[in-house]
Amino acid sequence: MAAVSYLTGNESPTAARMNALYSVFEGKLSTLLGGRSPILAFEGVIPIDLLGKCFFFCHGTLPAKFAYRVPQTRLKSGTIVYTGGASDAVLWSYDHAVFTAAKAALANLTYDEGPPIVLADNLAVGFYGSGLSKVNGVSLFDHSLETHKHIRPSDNKVFFIQERTVATAERHYDTAVAELILDGVTELTIPDAWDKYCCFRIHNLNYESATVEFGKGARVVVAGLGVATVRRDRTAIGSGAASSFSNYRVKNPGYFFDFEPPPEPPRHGEYRHFWIDPLNGLPMEKPATHMCANNLSCPAIHYD
Repeated sequence: MAAVSYLTGNESPTAARMNALYSVFEGKLSTLLGGRSPILAFEGVIPIDLLGKCFFFCHGTLPAKFAYRVPQTRLKSGTIVYTGGASDAVLWSYDHAVFTAAKAALANLTYDEGPPIVLADNLAVGFYGSGLSKVNGVSLFDHSLETHKHIRPSDNKVFFIQERTVATAERHYDTAVAELILDGVTELTIPDAWDKYCCFRIHNLNYESATVEFGKGARVVVAGLGVATVRRDRTAIGSGAASSFSNYRVKNPGYFFDFEPPPEPPRHGEYRHFWIDPLNGLPMEKPATHMCANNLSCPAIHYD
């Protein structure tokens, strides 16, 4: 008997049917990898389209165990060795202070009332830190876990920040995936102020377990070398400080996200596209390119 019932025609891709399909893929991954992160399945670099936007939380002075296999790695010192021998690569870690300082330095602001966007002069190279590089068409804030906003002093209205030569403003993402790469760090807190993403994968590349706390909403303990997913609902957009979140769904271990039925007709649920070009003409540093790593917005990810 087939693990998944075959369709005969005219069926709708309901949440239940999609979840039945992905539960099989999840089971196969678990069997092949033993519940471990897919990053460990590649001796070299894991393909870019299997991962979302990566955020590294590393020791800072000791060599990384496995995180250097991620394509968005930023080398701090040492040399990456993929085959034969041990790598002595020390990686840069996520540093939110870089973005806080950059936001405070924004200059020559121009307000667009609707949608509420504030244009600012491009940030100079000197504001980039922690191994970040300036890339044409990419904002410094694209590298942040927070959706950066500006409050106009005259009326306290909230505006989303956009650098002048970058095509898109800051925004929230429902299905782009933030990959939290822990290698040398076993305790991590994601405050509500880091509100850009609703979907996370946690890759614990330590031999011991690691704990990630999401505000007051969820506490996830991931086994050594394991992977887990977290999804949350954005219930309110904070007025300059943070969004609020609820309904945390954790799959531990897990790689795929569960489809959910539409809250009300005539919406068709979460099935968005069959396939999304991983880059679609955009630099990989842009958060929007990483919807392709989420089966909710790109179901054909299982082909990769």
